[in-house]
Formats: sequence, structure tokens, C-alpha cells
Amino acid sequence: MMHDPNLTLPEGIFISYRDPQESEGMAVSELLKSITHAAPALAHHPSGAPYLPKYPEQTISISHSDHLVAIGLVAEREAHFGIDIEEKEDQAARLLVRYSTAIERQLLKSFGLSPLLLWCAKEAAYKAYSKQITRFSSQLTLTNATSEAVSIHIQPSEGPETSILVRYHQLPNGALLTYTTPHSTPLPIRWISQDEPLI
Repeated sequence: MMHDPNLTLPEGIFISYRDPQESEGMAVSELLKSITHAAPALAHHPSGAPYLPKYPEQTISISHSDHLVAIGLVAEREAHFGIDIEEKEDQAARLLVRYSTAIERQLLKSFGLSPLLLWCAKEAAYKAYSKQITRFSSQLTLTNATSEAVSIHIQPSEGPETSILVRYHQLPNGALLTYTTPHSTPLPIRWISQDEPLI
């Protein structure tokens, strides 16, 4: 199949409400259709990471919660890009010891951050490096935080260690959005039904 190298979708993170009774696949398909005004096929790499065969020069990341679905797009092939959206603060707090170290729990207290932020940041970082991460809790560690982002240190199974910035935003409905990006500037975040950026 021939690909048009100039064929791209807008960069950003697109969020929509979803009916909890609706399947995740259907919610993603409907949001993709709203973004692209079509219904491009969605495929998956062996690692499970999604991609759009019709748009090979872009990287896509997908996340969903009980009431929301989010799709992130960047105009770079196989970028280290991942998003996560979550609403379950109580579950993140209850399971904190399973996905954090004692040092990370102390850093959360020092920075005044929630367990949900740590979970979401690690999930976004995992999606960005899914081909190189096999142990979620031990290969991804929190090292620093600001009012807009946290730093996650990555110890891949192969290759050099690195650190990435994971940006975070509290959404109006109380959900938390995190994302990594290959850019130095934040991505636009849009509710798909609105014309103006959410953030």
C-alpha cells in the first residue's frame, strides 16, 4: 500500500466523554472518527502499542477511564509518546505500595503529590517506552516534580538509562491526565466537542 508522506492529523490530546456501558473499542473508534472525519483503521504492534497504518508518520497513544476516552497524536514516527487518563484516586492510594518504592512514597509527601499522579505518570511513561520496559514498578521511578510535570527515570531492559518529563493536568471533571511528549512545549488539549483548547 502506498502512503502519502504529507498525510497527517493534528497534534494534540483529544478527550471525549464515554458511556460506561459502551465498549472501549467503540469509544475509541467514535473519538477517532470525530478527530479525522473518517474511521481510520487502528492496528497494534506486538508490544500492544497502537498505530494508524494510514498515518505512518504519526504516533498515537490511547487511554480511557470509566467516563472518558483520550487519544494523543504527535507528528513523529514511533515517538516516545504516551498518555494516561484516570479517575480512581482511591484505588491508586490503596495500591500505592504495589507500584512505588519507599523513596517514591517519601517524594510524593515532600512534593505534596497524589498517588494517582504517580500511577498516571508511570503509565504514560510505560506506554512511551513499552518496547523496553518489562517491570513497571522497578524500571520507572519518580525523581522530581514541579507544578506542571514530574520526572521519571527509566531503566530499560536494553540500552542506556534516561529520564523523561511527564506533564500532568487536572481536568474539570476531577480526572487526571498525564502525557509524555517528544516536544519541549506542551501539547494542546481539547474536548472534541469544543473549538478552544481545554488547556
